[in-house]
Amino acid sequence: DVTNFLESRTSANHGISTSMTVGFFSEHEEVEEDDYQEFIEVAKELQLNEDNYFGVVTSPATASWFKKNKTIDRTPAVLMEGEGGIRHTINLDELYGDNAGLQSWIVKNSLPLVGKMTGANFLMYEKQGLPILMLFLDLTDEHTSQPGFVGGKSGEIYNEILLEEFRLAAKEHQHR
Repeated sequence: DVTNFLESRTSANHGISTSMTVGFFSEHEEVEEDDYQEFIEVAKELQLNEDNYFGVVTSPATASWFKKNKTIDRTPAVLMEGEGGIRHTINLDELYGDNAGLQSWIVKNSLPLVGKMTGANFLMYEKQGLPILMLFLDLTDEHTSQPGFVGGKSGEIYNEILLEEFRLAAKEHQHR
């Protein structure tokens, strides 16, 4: 179920940088075949990153339900839910010009303003060509803290307080 898949992003198993992406194709074996194949290829490549999860809808009835509920305009389309539960949608025929392609669109919209950089996702950040500001935290207690909370202290200040300040600053400067 698509709704359960999207809502699973907020479970304790996923962090703030997790994104859930769903492709909607009502005619995936006909008119939308090329778009469908591109989505599958992009999903296979990007799912190697630890925080990207993908689903695909090929049922015309399911796609129609999401159109009627104004979640998507038409098919083929992609819906992504990322940081803060913010949803992004795009009709695949809009991916031209500045919207250079499906993979670029997904990467751009899946990157959290403040996320944990790992060996698995560093290249994704680097490819954006944007400045990166790093905050180093003492994560000694990370595995014993409650899910969704960055435990421990850095410099006698709780990590979560430091991260919240970092998120506020990032939001203030994100379009500069």
